[in-house]
Amino acid sequence: MQDKRNEPFSATELIDALPFFVMILDSNHRIIDANTFFCRNVEYDAETCPMECYAAVHHTGSPHPDCPLLESIRTGLPATRLLADDLHPALQVTTYPIGSKPPFGQLYLHFAQAV
Repeated sequence: MQDKRNEPFSATELIDALPFFVMILDSNHRIIDANTFFCRNVEYDAETCPMECYAAVHHTGSPHPDCPLLESIRTGLPATRLLADDLHPALQVTTYPIGSKPPFGQLYLHFAQAV
């Protein structure tokens, strides 16, 4: 096993350095964790205000009809979509199944970037 103490950055530090939304979601669209860029731009605090991604990003009460998470849940594979709504003229959104972790169940890495 590699000695991780000699690595220059942790996975969390690398994800926090990305200048677009990165979230870990469960299959109910609930945000389990998010990078700093997401938290700052949507004024989100995962510890005090758990919520669904569609409420935080799109300000709606249900998922976008073409949300790639729906496909990833159905197929178990990564999915990418170009989405638009009243708040975001164009977002490239990608989800990757990343495994199951109690008590959350199946988790997904979710990227959303303006294009």
